[in-house]
Amino acid sequence: MIALIVLLTSLLTGWLMARKKARKNKQSIWNITSKSLLFAVSIPLLTGGMISLLFFVQGYYQLIAAMLLIFYGLALTAGSIYTFGEAKGLGILEICLGLIGICFPEIGLLLWGLGFGVLHIIYGFIVYKKYES
Repeated sequence: MIALIVLLTSLLTGWLMARKKARKNKQSIWNITSKSLLFAVSIPLLTGGMISLLFFVQGYYQLIAAMLLIFYGLALTAGSIYTFGEAKGLGILEICLGLIGICFPEIGLLLWGLGFGVLHIIYGFIVYKKYES
């Protein structure tokens, strides 16, 4: 339940920030690029979500964190052609963390925190410095 709340809060925050920036630049948030981005990332995200749900139902709990990292990384690399180029590097790092998590499932949650926490903070800092300052 907490994960769902975090996911929805993250999606809402991202959408609000994108909408604010689009309005500031007098652009529409819903254009051909955003539609293409949504389609590109939705396939790996939905696939990864379904596989993770099946893993949960089957009791393969230790592999869920790794699978989420891998499929999120695949989504980032797929969507990187429609957004900042740095997203591709972040995606590759997420995939690598997921593969390490499959090899060492006992540290999967630690890797999950590293991938979804620390790497995103670093990515956000890099993108902000490069494009916003």
